[in-house]
Amino acid sequence: MLSFTLNNKLVEIDGVKPDTTILELLRTKLGQTGAKEGCGSGDCGACTVVLASESGFRTINSCISLAAQLQGRHLITVEGLQAADGTLHPVQQAMVEHHGSQCGFCTPGFVMSLFALYQQRREAHSDPITRADVEQALAGNLCRCTGYEPIIQAAMHACDAPGHDIEAQVFETPASNQRKSQVDGYWQPESRDQLRAISQAYPEARFVAGATDLGVEITQRLLPVPALIDLTEVKELGQWHQDEHALTVGAAVRLSQLHNLMLPEWPELAELFERLGSTPIRHQGTIGGNLGTASPIGDCAPWLMALGASVVVSNGDRTFGYSVNDFFTGYRQTRLEAGQWIDHVVIPRRRPGQLFRTYKISKRFDDDISTVCVSWLVELDDGRIVTARCGLGGVAATPVLMDLSQQLAGYEWQQRDTLEQIKQALSANVSPMSDVRASADYRLALLPALTERFWLETTTAVVTRVINHA
Repeated sequence: MLSFTLNNKLVEIDGVKPDTTILELLRTKLGQTGAKEGCGSGDCGACTVVLASESGFRTINSCISLAAQLQGRHLITVEGLQAADGTLHPVQQAMVEHHGSQCGFCTPGFVMSLFALYQQRREAHSDPITRADVEQALAGNLCRCTGYEPIIQAAMHACDAPGHDIEAQVFETPASNQRKSQVDGYWQPESRDQLRAISQAYPEARFVAGATDLGVEITQRLLPVPALIDLTEVKELGQWHQDEHALTVGAAVRLSQLHNLMLPEWPELAELFERLGSTPIRHQGTIGGNLGTASPIGDCAPWLMALGASVVVSNGDRTFGYSVNDFFTGYRQTRLEAGQWIDHVVIPRRRPGQLFRTYKISKRFDDDISTVCVSWLVELDDGRIVTARCGLGGVAATPVLMDLSQQLAGYEWQQRDTLEQIKQALSANVSPMSDVRASADYRLALLPALTERFWLETTTAVVTRVINHA
């Protein structure tokens, strides 16, 4: 039996399959049809719902999130926002007043994203909201007819109006529900020892964490997945620690958490993280999942390779370490063997003299996969190159590392001749692929251009980033 709280009410339901999505559960079994299926792949946001927990309110895409992961949790949908007397929630009322809805299909998803933003700001007592705050919160929601300006204005009004006449409902985290899943064919181990025992007992079961990739297999390829082992409750996999040498991050750490962990030392990653999927995707996706899918367009691999990070896998008895670039063996293939899982990732600390940038090129700015992702790290000693590594995503069947450290050792970084040497090395050693996102020629033109952008940003005062765009 699956037991969870839905809009402040306990729900208990039998017959839920391991690969049932939250959206399917809501619409076909619980009669909650506010969340819509637009894309079925976490791209449009029409299915957005909110999970309430001790750490706050986070949006997720219900179309690619698994219902079994709701065990013991509190799910909030658009049906739960209206008060018992019919009074609209402040974000709903603001949408009405600012004419933020036209056909209405995407509106529930927008409302839920605004609701999460509203709750977060009320709890944090934040500074006045900015347009950038709203745009980031809504980056995973697409509107096809209204246009975004009325919705943004509604958000600004609802989230930045102290003493609002309309008071929102209070949503509390359930304390009585069991956290351990009781869905047949779905296991949620809470320790490495339990994980080892379950994976040995059920070798046919697949590992899952945020399901942002597996969910797409279920909804797009209609792939049946009868047995799953959920890694998100394994305590050790959700932890992280830092010493003088490295930041060690458990494989089940969510991308939104990783964002906060990385930025103090590597602020150059801010833009990439803001464009890594959307806010709901980052709330679900994990660092282990991003690497484990072995996608050539996974946005974590390029910068992890450039930083010299390593992946540690385990079978519960032994651990095995690989550099990130050595972890991938082919398209969607890794060094993971049966019964092994990604346990943690080790990311070296920043050292003096290191220059670092990451650039993502995609067809749209928000919520899109990379056409090319380029990450450069150059370490200097008295202006001369000691280390020069470039991680590339989207150019081949796997992420690619270009390590030019030996070739460029001792070169002066400020000299344009050094840049020309790098460009020649890229052209000689990288053979990009052509696919639906871009041609090989286009990708081959991007690599030296982005490298020159890196060189200009670190050697001159030239500004290469466009902050405001039409």
